[in-house]
Amino acid sequence: MPSNITRNLFISNYHSTWPVDEDDGSNAYYASNNLLLWGGAKNYLGFDKHFHTNFYIYPDASEPTLTGSTSSPNLKTGFSPYCYGSGGSAVIDAPRRDSSINCTCVASSSSALYNLDCDPNHLDNGYVPVLSNNTYYIDSGEYSFPCNGQHWDLPTAQSHGVDVGTVQLTTPTTEAIIALATAFVDAQLKR
Repeated sequence: MPSNITRNLFISNYHSTWPVDEDDGSNAYYASNNLLLWGGAKNYLGFDKHFHTNFYIYPDASEPTLTGSTSSPNLKTGFSPYCYGSGGSAVIDAPRRDSSINCTCVASSSSALYNLDCDPNHLDNGYVPVLSNNTYYIDSGEYSFPCNGQHWDLPTAQSHGVDVGTVQLTTPTTEAIIALATAFVDAQLKR
């Protein structure tokens, strides 16, 4: 039986990390129809975790906090700079592969779209989730899919079967972003 995380407002402030964090071998989670401000979603290990129809607004807005001294900094804390991150996945058959589908993300740069474990020669092995029909508003204006040191633009990613149906758009004004988020919330309230 899947666990559902749906129709929530997540505000990632005060250096919180990953508003939705499906971690450490979890499985059978469906996070859908959520509005996430200043933070994204993350998977680590496990399988059958899905992010559908979520709206992320500037997950890369806050700066990382380094602990320790400037000469010997420690781990970053309180920073989730990606719309969607997934790592450590096992090789999983297609129906149980993680997914991010029909999500919208407004981000400062293309480096904020994804943080994924990726082998360009084996994209269907479970390490790269099913990504499709997403909408990205990117301030820098360029989509970039990171895969093992390579950075694919949207046509290249789609030619590899990644983010098929996804579109990249110019970031609208602040007022237009608020209007998009308001329309998103209104649609969830009518469900």
